[in-house]
Amino acid sequence: MSDAVARLAPFVAVSEPDAHHQPDSTWSIQHSAEAGADSAELEHVTITAPTEPTATLTVDHARRRLLLDPACALEFATHLAARYARILLRLQRATRAQELFLHAGMSATAPGAGRPDRGIAVIGPKRAGKTSTVMATMRAGAAFVGNDDLSVTRSPDGWTGHGWPRSVSVRSDTFTALGVAPPERSAHPARPPGPGEQAGGTAPVMLLPAELASLLDAPEVRPSAPLTALVFPRFVPDAADTALRELTPGQTARRLRREHPVHVVKQADFLLSHFPRPSPAETDEVWRLLAAEVPGFELAQSFTGLTAGAQHLRSLWN
Repeated sequence: MSDAVARLAPFVAVSEPDAHHQPDSTWSIQHSAEAGADSAELEHVTITAPTEPTATLTVDHARRRLLLDPACALEFATHLAARYARILLRLQRATRAQELFLHAGMSATAPGAGRPDRGIAVIGPKRAGKTSTVMATMRAGAAFVGNDDLSVTRSPDGWTGHGWPRSVSVRSDTFTALGVAPPERSAHPARPPGPGEQAGGTAPVMLLPAELASLLDAPEVRPSAPLTALVFPRFVPDAADTALRELTPGQTARRLRREHPVHVVKQADFLLSHFPRPSPAETDEVWRLLAAEVPGFELAQSFTGLTAGAQHLRSLWN
């Protein structure tokens, strides 16, 4: 599906498969009625989400295939194909103890910005302000790397944050806070609000990363960037109280500990047996190094003063 390939860009490089050199662990995703296996060997999974059509996924565990419901509309099948490609890649990479998964977003310096290449991970639980903060930095000239899903790796050159190809759920009032008109439509196949459902207020708008960058006049989306700061946002009532405070490595470690273990994937429990995760003991040292080597900061900001918060974060790039 060429449209699914487009949805995976720029995070995933796609090439033509080589049938003679594919490892045994390779999975395929098909939009087909041809199962080609005994029905007793197949698992049928119903996928539901509040804003999406219900879909049936057939799992051929023996041949490592995911079969999308042939009755599923092509647009939504394309969306599911990209989603499960991301899920499979995340599960494969989660088998390595050296890769950590954060409940975080990330923005970074624009490509060719003429200054040191730096990236900021914005970490926190739901409604902590991750998406709002990333969007505010994009309005201030930063590039989008990720939202809600971030993995990080360590090398001799330092830490790198890796974004993942997934849609961004934006509260409608976030656009108002940033002085941006919400989009009229999106390539994401989410259902519009139904009869009696609220269309404005905090109702989420689903956008693809490239759509969000275009809407905010931000630089092109980056698949990864050097990770040079960890930011933990929290909301305060008054914009006058906006402040950026550096944390000690011990404080950063405690904040990180609150945010993991992370659910590497959702709606994919039926795949977990194929991808054994490393034990906490194997990853604890990597978490410790992250807190010790990447500086942490607490960002206090008002929801109506997101621009002021972004201006404080500019200091981490400059």
